[in-house]
Amino acid sequence: PAEIAGAAANQAAIETPVPTADDDLVIDVMMVDDGGDLPDGWKCVDGALELDDNYMVQLRKGEVNMKLLSPEERADFVDAKRKELENYFANFVWEFASDKEKKDVEKDQRVITARWVLTWKCEDENAEVPKSKAKARLVLRGYEDPDVMTLNKASPTASRQARLWLLTLTKWNSWQLICADVKAAFLSGSNFDRVIIVRLPADCGPLLGVNLEGISKHVFMRLKKSAYGLSDAPLLWYQEASRRLTEMGWIKHPMDQCCFMLVANDKHSSHGSLRGMMILHVDDVLVTGCPTDKVFQDAVKSLRQQFNFGKWDVLTPTHSLKYCGGTII
Repeated sequence: PAEIAGAAANQAAIETPVPTADDDLVIDVMMVDDGGDLPDGWKCVDGALELDDNYMVQLRKGEVNMKLLSPEERADFVDAKRKELENYFANFVWEFASDKEKKDVEKDQRVITARWVLTWKCEDENAEVPKSKAKARLVLRGYEDPDVMTLNKASPTASRQARLWLLTLTKWNSWQLICADVKAAFLSGSNFDRVIIVRLPADCGPLLGVNLEGISKHVFMRLKKSAYGLSDAPLLWYQEASRRLTEMGWIKHPMDQCCFMLVANDKHSSHGSLRGMMILHVDDVLVTGCPTDKVFQDAVKSLRQQFNFGKWDVLTPTHSLKYCGGTII
């Protein structure tokens, strides 16, 4: 009987016609009102169905559910959200969209949404009693980007060979080793000319002090740069970082696009001498050079002026470095 049932199922599958055009596809659709009953986790926003972010937090490891926090913890995350929005404005990522722009892009389906990613971040892992602070990141839903399938988004990363070369030079020359990361790197990329409007989460209106009128409870922003969640953000950040480093005198290694060398004139060599080296792995930076060399000192000073570093750690006999998930001692 089992063999007969299996044969019948196979025959039914063979006889089932394969759709040859989009018109042949049939999709089940459930129509609901704003106040109607929806499956768990879904909500209706401006006539569109969305998964509730608080529901999705339960499915995302490490994220914080605001509903489970104390009033003091919620206040910390409100402050964190406000600081994140300030980062977007400080880096000139966007500007408020006009009513005409919103209508035009909605017609062309060039509006994407964003959500908050809330986590607790350890401030100092080496402290005896580590403290955590609230961290809020506003992430765009990149899969809604209408250009996602045609964008150039291949961004280079530092190779293992470049990292080993840098560490070897540090040991041989008794140089100083510095590990740093750039704050809001993906908000610091080069400008783009694409037309993208972002619909912010509902709580961004009060945080920005915007008086929302009409049916919509959302603020709309027009992007001038890429941001977290968009697939071209890493590439645009790399292009901007590479431009700044080249203007500062760092030379890109011909065999590694993320390896930069600091070379200065030397009376003993017609090609100059190597005074420092740096590798860039997304927003993580590893720098080495002689701490008493004026050329390297000036280069480090310029680096700290040109980039907004969050972490800036120096390797010492008693202080190890964390770089790309590894420990350097």
